[in-house]
Amino acid sequence: GGWGYRPFLLFLISYSLFFYPQIISKSQKNIQRFNHASRVMPYLVLTDLDIVECPPVLIRQWLAEPISKNLIFRIAVREVESWVMADREGFSHFIHADIKVIPGDLDKLDDPKSFLLEKVRKYAGKDIRRDLLPRENSTAKIGPDYTGRLSEFLNENWSMRRALPHSHSLQRTVNTLNKFIPVNP
Repeated sequence: GGWGYRPFLLFLISYSLFFYPQIISKSQKNIQRFNHASRVMPYLVLTDLDIVECPPVLIRQWLAEPISKNLIFRIAVREVESWVMADREGFSHFIHADIKVIPGDLDKLDDPKSFLLEKVRKYAGKDIRRDLLPRENSTAKIGPDYTGRLSEFLNENWSMRRALPHSHSLQRTVNTLNKFIPVNP
């Protein structure tokens, strides 16, 4: 454990923000392959829970066979945006809002992305709103630099220490990564 996973986790969160629909469908299609390949080398798969009832149900839906010891399959409850906002202090500062507008348990939000966008719309300055919110009359669900701006926040201001108490799914992921020891074939 303790192999310096923070930069990797931040990359994975940023990647998930950008490729969300594609990464989910491709990960779901390829999970069996990742599970088989992880017999030779470790794999980390991160996905959102979305509308599925709970993580064990999603795991049963995606994996028909037992999980390899080298496959780290983690699920953000409900969406990875809950992990982004779990640093309540950092995120409220980022959007110029009082910390009280960010709930204490982000995993309980039904739609973290919509919640994030709602708070950005209400509190953030013009530049952040321009980057994160979809353009007027656009069919896009997010703004033109949604990933870039949130990745910037993650890399420069997000604190895992401050985030952990506010997302149980993030805590479980970090605990799993801390305890992970690859199994040699």
